Amino acid sequence: MKSKRGMDAIVTTVIMVALALIAIGIIWAVISNLISNRAGDIDVQSKCLGVQLEIPHAVCYTGSCIANVTKKSGDKISGVRLAIVSFANDSNLSSSEADIPVGATESRNLTMGGISSGLKGDITAAAYFLVAGKPSYCQTKATYKIA
Repeated sequence: MKSKRGMDAIVTTVIMVALALIAIGIIWAVISNLISNRAGDIDVQSKCLGVQLEIPHAVCYTGSCIANVTKKSGDKISGVRLAIVSFANDSNLSSSEADIPVGATESRNLTMGGISSGLKGDITAAAYFLVAGKPSYCQTKATYKIA
């Protein structure tokens, strides 16, 4: 009898250790997956810190707006996303383009139905980087007020 009770304690201990190892493995898999998914976002946002865009001038005509975008500083970006936010109808349009060299100013044309020459609102510009083929946008934006 004594040897059987001793075996029960050993079997119980082995089962408890195995369950603990399985639980640790599951927790590790979940945490490592979360960390690896967010690593790309952290890398993009660290690149975004150095990127500074400016919209020195923009003009809207019927059906389109033309915005001059200047890249003041930063690494090579995948492109620029421009958006028009109209105070009249909350319309939003975005257009992706190629990198702008530091110090250069390039014109970007945005077309959208419903734009009129009297449009009032904002044009915003945000740099983006491609991560796994999808654009990841910088949080900082340049804004130009359309009067």
